[in-house]
Amino acid sequence: MNKIRTKIRTRRTGNIAVMSVFMLSSLIALVAFAINMGNIANALAILQNAGDSSAKAAAWELLKNFDSPNAQTLATQQAVNMVQATMVSQGVNNTLVPATDVKYGRFEWDKNTNSYVVTWGTTPSNLIQAKLSRIDPRQNALSVILKNILRRNTVELRSTTNVALIPATGFSLPGDSTKKLAILPVTLDIDTWIQLEQGSFLDQYSVNTTTNAVTSGSDGKREVKIFPLGNSSLPAGNRGTIRLGANNNSTSKLSRQIREGLNATDMSYHNGSLSVADGPIVIPGDPGISAGIENDLISIIGQDRILPLFTSVSGNGANCSYTIVKFVGVKVVRVNLRGSASSKELVVQPSNFTVDEAITNMKMPFNKLGTVFVKPMFIDAQ
Repeated sequence: MNKIRTKIRTRRTGNIAVMSVFMLSSLIALVAFAINMGNIANALAILQNAGDSSAKAAAWELLKNFDSPNAQTLATQQAVNMVQATMVSQGVNNTLVPATDVKYGRFEWDKNTNSYVVTWGTTPSNLIQAKLSRIDPRQNALSVILKNILRRNTVELRSTTNVALIPATGFSLPGDSTKKLAILPVTLDIDTWIQLEQGSFLDQYSVNTTTNAVTSGSDGKREVKIFPLGNSSLPAGNRGTIRLGANNNSTSKLSRQIREGLNATDMSYHNGSLSVADGPIVIPGDPGISAGIENDLISIIGQDRILPLFTSVSGNGANCSYTIVKFVGVKVVRVNLRGSASSKELVVQPSNFTVDEAITNMKMPFNKLGTVFVKPMFIDAQ
């Protein structure tokens, strides 16, 4: 009886030894798998963050040089700089090859298909794609531990980021905000703006984008006169000033809005938002154009401002109303409000910029000139 028990114990001891070896091997493999998965997740997060940062940096640079023929070159260099700053510190090189991994295109709303359309290789561009790779051909793939157990030496990682500059459909300020919206209390007819986009008018002024200084001469951007050339169809008594905020046309209010922008109190008269996302909006007009705001307009020469565009106007004098359909970006480059009506002029040049308080319904057509954008946005695009 004792011998039988001894044999049984001996057999159990052997089984446990075999099982222990098997379980130890499995445990090592599981530990290796867990460590590798952690390394992969961490490396992929770093790669994706680098891709996001590089595409965002490229988008900001593209916006900064939107009308320049070198815009894409400068934007790509920003993407490269950002990737190098991020990935080289991780000891990883060659994750971004500019010639193949960065591309540009148009991301715009097509009202016929009721969807966004992506067209790669077009200019001006508002879409940037950055692809980062850690792959074997570049000799930067992620190494794994316990290669024999996992039967592989490396893991390849890739990330793709798309960033778009989306046109604003309007602007919003909450009631407790201390910010200001740089919307001019002046409007221009959209037909004149379209003529500008089509190449009409002259390029007589040059804006230094660093100092905002304006001088005579060409900088590749045509200008348009808001009056007297623009707004030629205005009714008697009006020169395109509009009533934003309180229902009065005091010079002091116009002066403040031109210099500082609209505040939360002004915007409260429009329910905190000026937007054409749901269709045109009607804004009352003010009669005449006062020389009292000349110095205010001169003080903002070279600065970015938002200009409302209208399709039609009804009424006369203080009883007129403008139908606003779009907002565009401009810089004031020339002001003269003295003398006869025919000698007065307010000249603006298209400008592209972002506004923190900009809002969009993602369905605003892409402007050829003078687009006000929301901040660069991550999007899905093939």
